[in-house]
Amino acid sequence: MMRVLEDCNIKHSSVVSNTSGVSVTVLIDMLCEGHKLTMTDIKSVYHKKLSASPQELLEACTGFVEEHHVYFLAVTEKSPTLQSHL
Repeated sequence: MMRVLEDCNIKHSSVVSNTSGVSVTVLIDMLCEGHKLTMTDIKSVYHKKLSASPQELLEACTGFVEEHHVYFLAVTEKSPTLQSHL
């Protein structure tokens, strides 16, 4: 999954320690729905345990998600064993 996100120029792994956590998962779902993330979106999932600031998290989420990226993210989300192969 991280390779697909990096191809989208989404760099969650540089600002969060748990890239499969609830906050990151919600943000990825928003991106897959075609939503351009805003600071309001970031603040809706942000909590104090995150080491990155909301601004850093927003910058890490800034990229481009195309239809084929959404497909690969959906496939890897349904089958965690495929995550290591992508």
